[in-house]
Amino acid sequence: MLPLAASLLTALVARTATLHAQDAAQTGTIAGTVLDERGAPVADAQVYLERPVISTTSRPNGAYVLIRVPAGPVTVRARMLGFQPDSARVTVPPDERVVVGFTLRRDPLRLQAIIVTGTPFRARTSTRVWP
Repeated sequence: MLPLAASLLTALVARTATLHAQDAAQTGTIAGTVLDERGAPVADAQVYLERPVISTTSRPNGAYVLIRVPAGPVTVRARMLGFQPDSARVTVPPDERVVVGFTLRRDPLRLQAIIVTGTPFRARTSTRVWP
């Protein structure tokens, strides 16, 4: 019985290693920079895929890296408060890196005034005693 258990365990470990190798070969990486229209880096911009959900933020120098991106065509998006969002459709080859740079245009928010009103009210209290 012990040799059978050892055989099964060996087969399971080999199968798991094969699946991990196949999984690693079926993904790639997307990297690049996020800049504004003047060429300055945009820090903390969100760079993401919607399906599957993979996201990161750009570093102070505007650089970003998305890892374990499924091989094949994907749409990568970049957005940051105060800028117009941007997107790019790319094909990620298995086990390779695709470089995608974004240039975000400034789009200052035009906030309207918010008026908050309050009405005083008197809290009701009950002095009812329950049996």
